[in-house]
Amino acid sequence: MPFPTGTSEITEDDVEEVTSRFDELYEKAYGRGSGYREAGKEILTFRVTAVGVLKKPKIQSASMNKGANPDVAVKGTREVYFEERKDFVSTNIYDFERLAPGIIETPVTTIVVNPNDRAMIDEFLNVRILAGA
Repeated sequence: MPFPTGTSEITEDDVEEVTSRFDELYEKAYGRGSGYREAGKEILTFRVTAVGVLKKPKIQSASMNKGANPDVAVKGTREVYFEERKDFVSTNIYDFERLAPGIIETPVTTIVVNPNDRAMIDEFLNVRILAGA
């Protein structure tokens, strides 16, 4: 059963070698005669480790409006418990696409910026948090 892998193929001999090695290890772990080769094998999970060369991606930077007023990004406030204050703190909730620290909501995640930290969004739309800033 050939299986193209780009530079070589997995052959029936390879499958036989993997099956034999599995039988060896199985009997080593569970005792002589514990494997029943005639029952066949069903491989459910593969783990592959690979190394390759990738082209450096061209990441487009976003236009940054440094004069933007973060107040327009406030979606509301919420009482949020912060361990360092041992209390709930009224915290602004910001829309990711509109900027700033506090609790930043995006379509795919929520980012907490603690009271002693500061956050910024870089030109690639990464949220960078400066702890204790």
